[in-house]
Amino acid sequence: MRKIVLSDEIKKMEAEIINNLGVPSLSLMERAASSVLDVILEKTNNARKMVILCGQGNNAGDGFALARMAIEYDFDVKIVFAGNMDKMSSECAVCFDICRKMGISITDDITSASYILKDADIIVDALFGIGLSRSVTGFYYDLIAIANDIKSSNSHRVTKFSVDIPSGLGSDSGKVLGIAFEADYTVTLGIEKAGLYLNDGPLYCGEVILKRIGITGDNYNNCYTLDESDIKAISPVSILANKSSKGKVLCITGSKDMPGASILSARAALRAGAGMVKIFTEESNRDLIIHEIPEAMVSTFNQDIDNDKLKEKLKENLKWCDCALIGCGLSTSDDAKKLVLNTLELCEKTLVIDADALNLIGLYDELFNRLIFRAENGFVTVLTPHPMEYSRVFKTDIKDKDNQDILSVMENAFKSGVNLAAKDARTIVSDGHKVYINTVTDNALATAGSGDVYAGIISALISNNDESLETVAIATLLHGLCGKKAASLHGSRSVNASDIIDALEDIFIENNL
Repeated sequence: MRKIVLSDEIKKMEAEIINNLGVPSLSLMERAASSVLDVILEKTNNARKMVILCGQGNNAGDGFALARMAIEYDFDVKIVFAGNMDKMSSECAVCFDICRKMGISITDDITSASYILKDADIIVDALFGIGLSRSVTGFYYDLIAIANDIKSSNSHRVTKFSVDIPSGLGSDSGKVLGIAFEADYTVTLGIEKAGLYLNDGPLYCGEVILKRIGITGDNYNNCYTLDESDIKAISPVSILANKSSKGKVLCITGSKDMPGASILSARAALRAGAGMVKIFTEESNRDLIIHEIPEAMVSTFNQDIDNDKLKEKLKENLKWCDCALIGCGLSTSDDAKKLVLNTLELCEKTLVIDADALNLIGLYDELFNRLIFRAENGFVTVLTPHPMEYSRVFKTDIKDKDNQDILSVMENAFKSGVNLAAKDARTIVSDGHKVYINTVTDNALATAGSGDVYAGIISALISNNDESLETVAIATLLHGLCGKKAASLHGSRSVNASDIIDALEDIFIENNL
């Protein structure tokens, strides 16, 4: 796991280092510039024509310092200055003045900038950094647009670098603010920024390279990204294990017209390591489920069953399990609503809520209030909404993409008292206090049934006697690894949900789990 930060946090960290520890701001700037130069030397061979785009803040100061250092390595360096001399930070002004005194070419003319950019082998973006909070306009916009239009060809190789974060990209949100620089490499400094991984971030950052420059966040942030090595957090199965100790999952899933989701989630739970899985479903699904998953137990109810009898049967099954999953293929009928309400009322185990159960909670306040009741009584609940389900449950506008906003996810997890896994290309997991972003994934997971598989994996890992937020995060990572593995075997376009389940076997074998 690697720490990530929001912009307010990194500003506090830098202020503490400068004000409390006495490390000069210019010293941090020098370290940053040296780190970026190291990456440029590593990633480019004979390229020597470097153009650095600079604004007026400390990110630009890094760029000016880089120009001075690059001269020592025989780079032909030119600078395009897009800022305002009167608004320069003091540190930036110092570095600018050094470059001017050294005779390094500096232009603030867009026509000249266009000419020298087209001739460059290396373009370095040091325009904005993490401080940007409004849309890019004017000279900055035009300059980024020209840089983005320059592409490598057989006769001319150009490599683009961003300092800390691509200019025009929201440091916290990863959203493009009007326009953003398209980097091949982003050299992020000190600690990784959330915007590198959320929303449009992965489209603009290229390869993200972290360079330490003396900034630490031990006292500030509680946000982390997951990487492939974190899969080792899953404990190997004990040699003394039996089917009960490996965990019992109850899947309250499926409806007359949607039995497939029930099958997928149950298969995933079994393959992810649950010792026993039982499916509680409408009776018309019984024969199909028995045929498709002979390893699972089945408990059914008639659609017209009296509610008191339904509650009695449900209560008996809930008593049996270690973790319950509800929602996959459930529908949003009145009968499904009744089943969700009864489950929220009766379940005293960890409860994973997915798919149609989330849609119903979004439709009826009485169901949402039951979530709060569960939290108040100390019961763990996991919600796994995709973007539309997130907007329904938490009453947000899907266009705002709040499910990819760390602060929104934290706030909604805290208010509802749940472990919230906001599914998207980069899933955010939070309980309102701690945050994990899964960056190990593949677009192969964008397929029908993938969410049902994900819910089954979470339920299995929880049933193995671990109901912590970290378990949900590791289940998210495992799902992502399965997507990558399935894509390597079948191609991203061809992967279906069953392929993701089958990939669990390979991941466990490869990691001795």
